[in-house]
Amino acid sequence: MRIAIAPSIAAVHPGESVTFTVTGIYLEGITRILPEAGLSTSGGTLNGSRFVATAPGTHTVTAALSGLSDRATINVLARAETTPPARAWPG
Repeated sequence: MRIAIAPSIAAVHPGESVTFTVTGIYLEGITRILPEAGLSTSGGTLNGSRFVATAPGTHTVTAALSGLSDRATINVLARAETTPPARAWPG
């Protein structure tokens, strides 16, 4: 058996979230969702299977179960800064 985390790659902005699913893939080709798999992250926060982005950067979410593991990459993108329009001064 092997495990796979999905999505394997995602891009979000701070405050946005991604929900992960961990699947067991058996030799016979049978698959099963594995809610018992543990998740950990190198950044952001995890609430169960939901990753919440907190700061821009590239982070990893790792799924692990019984010595097996798989990783997903999360790119947290900075929001574009906006500049207010210039005001015309009378004169």
